[in-house]
Amino acid sequence: MLEKENSKIIQEITNLVNEVKSNLSSEINKSIIYVYWNIGKIIVSNENEFNNRLEYGKEV
Repeated sequence: MLEKENSKIIQEITNLVNEVKSNLSSEINKSIIYVYWNIGKIIVSNENEFNNRLEYGKEV
């Protein structure tokens, strides 16, 4: 009977850890997307600020 209770406790702990790991990876992915999007935004706004850098697009 003790083994059955221990098994139940271990399963609950395992489920909790797996849930937190899943949530954590999702939050990390959101943060990475946020950072990359903002890096792109900064680059584009700086390119627009310095018009001479936009000349390369006219040739293409």
